[in-house]
Amino acid sequence: MCKEIYKENVHTTCPFCSKELNMVWVCKVESIIGTRYIYFCSECQKKLCISSEQNVNLSFDNTSLAANNGTVHPLY
Repeated sequence: MCKEIYKENVHTTCPFCSKELNMVWVCKVESIIGTRYIYFCSECQKKLCISSEQNVNLSFDNTSLAANNGTVHPLY
């Protein structure tokens, strides 16, 4: 398994800590089932979602992270 961690700029509110976010941490994980992108809050480090595509539309509650189209699976 290979991991790569980087930041991605967004404009949203974390559903866990309720802080305004200008960026999230993204962990790229490669495994036998393919590449997955795990998005974390940069403030509380809670997992926001897991996606099979990079730069996707991440939506949770009344919030969304700006990016391209894709399939997202929220973790809460």
